Amino acid sequence: MTNEIIKEMVTEINGWITLAKYEYDEQGFTTWYQRTTDRINGMCRMLNIATGKSVTWDRNGVTIKE
Repeated sequence: MTNEIIKEMVTEINGWITLAKYEYDEQGFTTWYQRTTDRINGMCRMLNIATGKSVTWDRNGVTIKE
């Protein structure tokens, strides 16, 4: 996979992380927050498969480990 596509994927995931962080800070642990974190986990799993590298995330964004 090209670096450009991987960067686009990371940008997309980081956008969802920002939304989830905002929801949690404003509303707490809601159904929408849980669904969003499930979506983020799925996207990170796909990125893991595409890159063959360990992909994790936290409130600050996605981390790809070599």
